[in-house]
Amino acid sequence: KSDGTRVIISEGSIARYIVTEQLARFDVPNDAIGSTNHINGFLRFNDDGTIDEGGSRFRVDLRTLKSDKVRRDAYLRNNTYKSDRFPFAEFAVLEARGLQWPLPTEGEAIFQLIGDMTIHGVTAPLTWNVNALFKTKGANSQATTNFRFGTFGMEIPRLLFILSVEDNIQLELDLVLDIVNTY
Repeated sequence: KSDGTRVIISEGSIARYIVTEQLARFDVPNDAIGSTNHINGFLRFNDDGTIDEGGSRFRVDLRTLKSDKVRRDAYLRNNTYKSDRFPFAEFAVLEARGLQWPLPTEGEAIFQLIGDMTIHGVTAPLTWNVNALFKTKGANSQATTNFRFGTFGMEIPRLLFILSVEDNIQLELDLVLDIVNTY
């Protein structure tokens, strides 16, 4: 029996959040964007193309997220996702819906990763929309999802200089992937 195929998140990958906020000193809303390159993990496929649920997960170190505002970063770390207690966002992949098997060696693929996300100590089902460009032994992909703050028990940031924050967090992953066939 073989160990199947592994897709490994490699160096050069980036995770980011985007939240629309209205600050008191500006007339129009703007997007707060924070990012980190502290992301790792992998997908492991069984020989039949199904996901090996125990071996397919990725994680982002929330303590390393940085935006254009140091005050925002500190507030989010300390109050919103409380990264001292919950340092990681983790996604356990259960299914790769719409992804052809065997994995392509070239060309574009659009599919969904379905699984369970844990942020702030709360786990909820989540679906990522993925657009991947496959090449020999690897791929580059962008994955996106969104959810409300309350999905993971987080409170919407409320400060005097913030008039409003939209109750929608968009997450994006720009992934550089290595594909290893272990048979």
